Amino acid sequence: MLYQHIRNNGPGDLDIGVITPYRKQVECIKNELTNWDNPYETDVEVDTVDSFQAREKDVIIFSCVRTSKNIGFLSNVRRLNVAISRSKYGLYVVGNASKL
Repeated sequence: MLYQHIRNNGPGDLDIGVITPYRKQVECIKNELTNWDNPYETDVEVDTVDSFQAREKDVIIFSCVRTSKNIGFLSNVRRLNVAISRSKYGLYVVGNASKL
């Protein structure tokens, strides 16, 4: 997983956040993190775009992997701005390239 790669290859004191527009996806990502033997699982914050407003992390993983006819959050410029502007040093966008 991208999170583990960042943890294993970056400085140890990185503050990492995972942002997704969808609450159900937050639950799925949190479940995946706790299912591994992951010593860093408490060092990452996973939450929705709206929850990250007015806050930032060193590195953000923006998970927008839901695939449907359209991606609703892209039509809201403010929410999209929050999603892509929460990182201090690095932003990873994970999603369907043709939809994005």
